[in-house]
Formats: sequence, C-alpha cells, structure tokens
Amino acid sequence: MNKFCTNCGNEIPEGGEICLKCGKILNKKSNNNNDNKTNVMSIIAFIISIVGFITSFIVIGIFFGIIGLILSIISLVTAKKNNTGKGFSIAGLIISIVAIIISSIYIFVIGVLIADNSTAIKDEINNEICGSGYSLTNGKNVMGSYEYDEWYCCPTGKTKNTRNCREY
Repeated sequence: MNKFCTNCGNEIPEGGEICLKCGKILNKKSNNNNDNKTNVMSIIAFIISIVGFITSFIVIGIFFGIIGLILSIISLVTAKKNNTGKGFSIAGLIISIVAIIISSIYIFVIGVLIADNSTAIKDEINNEICGSGYSLTNGKNVMGSYEYDEWYCCPTGKTKNTRNCREY
C-alpha cells in the first residue's frame, strides 16, 4: 500500500518515513513508550510501604504504613488512567496494609502489657510496704512554697483522711 506525503502529496516508498521531495517527517515516533514508563508515585508509595513494614515493630511504623496506603491508593488510581505503575501500586497497597495490621497488633499488645505490668507492680508495692488489706495512698502536702508527696498505708478503698492510716 502506497503512502502519500501529507504536506506536498508526493508518493512515499514503502517503509519510508520522510518525504524525499519536501523533507517532511511523516510518522514521527514518540519516545514515550507507555509499556516502559513507570509511575513515580507508585514507586514512592512502594518504598514508603516497605519502610512501614520494616518499622512495624516500633510505633512509627503505623504512620509509614498509613502514608504508604494513601499513596498506593492514589498511585493505583493514576495507574489505571495512565496504565503505568500498577504492579508497584498493588504491592505497596498490600505491604502497607500488612504493616498497619502488624503495627496495630504490636501497639495493642504493648499497651496491654504496660497496663497489666503497672497494676502488678502497684499490687506488689502495696503488699510489700503496707501488707494485706492496705493500699499505698498518695497525699499532697504544702510546706511554704514547696509541695511534696506523703504516702500513707490506708485500708483498701479508703483515703488518707480515714482513721487508722499510717504514714509511710
């Protein structure tokens, strides 16, 4: 099938890309090959998701996971429009969800351990200092401009104003 120049109408030989009569380039190929292009946002989301996964055993991991999740969703929407970076977007999405789950479990477990441990320590101190049936109670006192704590062993559930509380 013969082609003709859109500029001068001259017949172009088969496979030719330039009109030999006027020099017009007919089929200028684009250097933007969509198959090789990658969405930069998807790469950034993927990297932040990886950082979130690596740091998921410290509190900051949940923040990286959330940021990675948001960026992965944005890049996935962009990838559907541009047809680029879809793989990185999906990988970042999955990794950031896993990082958020691990971080949440870690934060919950640490919170439970801290709460449980502080109660156990308080009970141990109460039993050591005050004995059974008594609780260590804190009372604030002011002497001049100096405020200080006074500790009392009071029957469990009572305050320092109750009779029979011994000062410690």
